[in-house]
Amino acid sequence: GDLLEITVDKDFMPEPGIARKRDYNNLGAGIAIGLPEISGGSGYASTAGVGYKYNASAGKVIFYIITAGHCIITKDPLGYQYKAVVGRDHHDARVSGYDMGLIRITDDNTLKYGRYATNGLYEYAERSDYYDQKIKDWNYMYRNQPVRKSGVKTGVTVGWVDSVDWKWDYTNDGYGWLYGALVRSKDAKSPFSGAGDSGAVVYEYNSSNNDYYAVGLISGATGGEPHCSYVTRMYDVVRYYSDSNYSFNLYTYDTRTKAAN
Repeated sequence: GDLLEITVDKDFMPEPGIARKRDYNNLGAGIAIGLPEISGGSGYASTAGVGYKYNASAGKVIFYIITAGHCIITKDPLGYQYKAVVGRDHHDARVSGYDMGLIRITDDNTLKYGRYATNGLYEYAERSDYYDQKIKDWNYMYRNQPVRKSGVKTGVTVGWVDSVDWKWDYTNDGYGWLYGALVRSKDAKSPFSGAGDSGAVVYEYNSSNNDYYAVGLISGATGGEPHCSYVTRMYDVVRYYSDSNYSFNLYTYDTRTKAAN
């Protein structure tokens, strides 16, 4: 509209992908969420997209930011999109073996300019300063599948699925084993993800029809092989948060929907 936003960030030079860190009114995949508990409010994680589900008690559809479970900070119940309060931490699934979580986009307070759910994907949008692709749907992961990741710290990286049935030890943090997939970077040298990419969307690109399919989200880089990353499958996100009455869905519509005032 008629709003002009100017963001000054001290990290501009070392981090060219600075536009991922913005107080976006349109929510999507590959942008920053804030972790105010870390470094006095300067910590960030990434988004895997927007989900939604009908809530019978509320009598309406509720929208959620999808990210990694370990990005849900229990010491601060508020959820941050960049530096603005966008909702409340809703759920951390690590207790059930999956590193995925939801921030409920809330309308219990007035958000400046509102918030909209979109299927936007911030891929190489540093060139345009806005979402440059769209998530068509979610899809299953399969072995040797070529995938990409779009996150706040390392931008877009390319890799392939080494295993769709992988587990990693999280017992030191009190959660036991976590389950998902293992992805290796394409060149087997550079990292597929880094600190700050947690929760970032992992996706499949179909070059024949220029379609993008979300297949998972970043849980973290492996300790022994830094070019490998643990990935939580998008199938598990959809399955886990659905129930016998209402299904949980990834927002994939080309038109945006108002999620909060």
